[in-house]
Amino acid sequence: MNTGHTDINMILNTTLIEMDYEDYIDDGFTHSESIRMVAKEWGMTAEEVNNVVQPFLARMNDIDHTGDLGDII
Repeated sequence: MNTGHTDINMILNTTLIEMDYEDYIDDGFTHSESIRMVAKEWGMTAEEVNNVVQPFLARMNDIDHTGDLGDII
């Protein structure tokens, strides 16, 4: 059973969900509002979207991942 295409689709969808979430945040919506709107767009529950977004937010706060020294300097 070849799941290569399924894995690629899942990664692509995850990336698109993260981008949609980030767009709403950039537009001034709160975390909860953004989660709800992305969930509605993607036909998912808020919990499912949150499960995608939380690891993304953790990566964005990881200096090793982002290379952003921010307030440290």
